[in-house]
Amino acid sequence: MDSNNVSCAMRYMAIQREYDIDGWLQPLDVDQHRTEMLRLLRCGAQAYTKRFVYDTKGVAEFTAAIQSFRSSLGSLSMNQELRNLVIEDVVRKLKFVHILTTADDLERAEVLRELDGSPNDMLLATAEAVVACPIESRSCSNVNTSDDLKAHMENALIGFGLTDWKVVIDPTLVPKAAVNGPMKRIRVQSSLALDQEEVYRLVVHEIGGHVLRWANSMHQHEPWAQVPLGSVVPAEEGLALCREEEFGLLDNQMLRVYSSRVIAVNIAATSGIMDVARAIVPYIGEKAAVDTAIRVKRGLCDPNNPGGQTKDWCYLGGLQQAREIRTRDPHLFRLLNCVKWPFGSLPIVSYLASTGDLIGPVWVPSAQQLGID
Repeated sequence: MDSNNVSCAMRYMAIQREYDIDGWLQPLDVDQHRTEMLRLLRCGAQAYTKRFVYDTKGVAEFTAAIQSFRSSLGSLSMNQELRNLVIEDVVRKLKFVHILTTADDLERAEVLRELDGSPNDMLLATAEAVVACPIESRSCSNVNTSDDLKAHMENALIGFGLTDWKVVIDPTLVPKAAVNGPMKRIRVQSSLALDQEEVYRLVVHEIGGHVLRWANSMHQHEPWAQVPLGSVVPAEEGLALCREEEFGLLDNQMLRVYSSRVIAVNIAATSGIMDVARAIVPYIGEKAAVDTAIRVKRGLCDPNNPGGQTKDWCYLGGLQQAREIRTRDPHLFRLLNCVKWPFGSLPIVSYLASTGDLIGPVWVPSAQQLGID
């Protein structure tokens, strides 16, 4: 293995470990936004009354580090397809940080759509068919708090021997939970009230899906396997949803949530945040609709403007792609759980597996280790 290649991959990972780039698109005071949006939704307001403000501390330093890294790639000896994937990711990151320096929501929306795409007509039709189905009743057990979810996740990490990972409760977090691999950290939303099945689903999704994919990628001979490269969200979320499906936790109710996100992204492209929330209330209820509307409007300064973060289509869309690969080539499907790359990287994955630079997963989720048996 070329030592320069190894040090370059480690340098790129170190940059991402130092800066929490996901946090730059998390609106501040999100609990206040939830409360105000719910109030406005119930009184029939047409527009939202507040702007989204973001903490972008460190953006300039991160940009300089990425630009410096890009200049060092010229003389690096590596697989050409992999090099192209690395260069693509560098360009994506520079586009991402650029939007954080402008208050122009039109430009922000355009770049966010370019980075993460948007749902096509077939996926939108699938989502609409899912939400048109009758709602399955689910018996709710005792309510679990954010602290309960944190404790369950910590026990699961111990079960897999991943004691260098940590779980923290974050009052600024928009989704219920989020994994940051370079920092070996799981963040949990601070105001959760979950039934037991939802706790199990989040543990399977975040740890059985995301964390174990990180752990397996860090165990590879190919140093770039552990570096997220390119348009990774469909693969990342699609594989995590396959884990939910594997453990019997992807029921009709959760498919409605993921389908509502596709519909929300589509509506958000031309409408404001209140229109998005109102449109999906019939499918997932008021509180979940408010959360979803905030999710798809992340990145904008004024959430009444069209556009926003589009990646929420990638859950259902990624699941469809992951299922197809699982059926067509189970071996490649297993290897995808060992790299942090997109579905389009399958030829590189196959080649590196043939050279022995990629091996199958060391960490495979079990109900016992996840604490859901």
